[in-house]
Amino acid sequence: KTSGGSTEEIACDILACGAEIQQNMHLPRLAYDLPCVLAGDAATPGTTLDEAAKQGTEAGAAAAAGLPLYVNPPASQPRKCGTAGYVCLCEDVSVKEVEQAIDEGFESAELLKRYTTVTMGPCQGRLCADQLRAIAERTTPAEAARVSAPTTLRPPVRPIRLAALAAAILLPAACGCSTLLTAAYLLQPADVPAEFSGLKGKHVAVVCRPIVELEFSDAGSARELASLVGAQVESKVRRARLIGQQEVARWIDENSWVDYPTLGKSLDADIVMGIDLEEFRLHEGSTLYRGRATAHVRVYEVATKKVLFDKRIDDFAFPANTAIPSTDRTEAEFRGMFLQMLSQKISRCFHAYESRDVFAEDSLTF
Repeated sequence: KTSGGSTEEIACDILACGAEIQQNMHLPRLAYDLPCVLAGDAATPGTTLDEAAKQGTEAGAAAAAGLPLYVNPPASQPRKCGTAGYVCLCEDVSVKEVEQAIDEGFESAELLKRYTTVTMGPCQGRLCADQLRAIAERTTPAEAARVSAPTTLRPPVRPIRLAALAAAILLPAACGCSTLLTAAYLLQPADVPAEFSGLKGKHVAVVCRPIVELEFSDAGSARELASLVGAQVESKVRRARLIGQQEVARWIDENSWVDYPTLGKSLDADIVMGIDLEEFRLHEGSTLYRGRATAHVRVYEVATKKVLFDKRIDDFAFPANTAIPSTDRTEAEFRGMFLQMLSQKISRCFHAYESRDVFAEDSLTF
């Protein structure tokens, strides 16, 4: 804080800076040479909400009637930018840094944007685009029209969810057909319906039992798998109520096994999801991890003991196309990863999901 020639420093945790929001011309500029009707803030910066609504109604009615009414923006205020301070608050780019970039040969606003990242922050130029163009005009006045032209906009060809862009980092570097698959993944998501939707609104017990050969070596993995499947079903199937795994495990420990419906009746469940774990292994050779599992999944209606859903998951492998060196992870870490992926494979039978999720998982590399 500067006052009367002296400077005062004020300690604070957060500094909030305000700046004038500039005219929002992003959408009109996407029309390129097409006639464009502007209303509200795009036509008159600072307009009130009522004024914007009135302008929009008039423009819409005129367009519907085929009248040539185009509300063009008024002459813009002269662009200005000081000789010190920040041009772009979002990206922390100073006037000095922009001027240095110009000295290095990046004269036009477009090149300055790419080199300094001005206008590429969260505000997308609403706070800094005019300052950038003003500096370009000031430093190269003879070519102001060229060097201070508005920067280009490059939106996606079609709307893309942020989740798709985030998931793209999971995809391996690829070429040829894999590139086409990647494009399909990003641009053509498809919902996959649940194979069985009868868990909605039900009191559900999830039970996983290893076959005798695995009972002593992988009983803990079986219970963890049941817990993971139950958690995913509870979070993704509407109104499904899951019986806790501690309660299920206590009943199994204290009673002789009969069948899944008997267990469900004792726990006051409407539905029992029984998972028979027939194969479960983590190793491929002595130095690599690659999980493999085979499971038989059945859903029982407790009251009638009727099987409502029956599916085998044969030779499920993770990772799908490679293996992980045992030096990269501990066995406990890989076991957790494998159980998570196996539980997703099973739980997706009971809730809708997007095929892009499976695509990303199958493309994982390590």
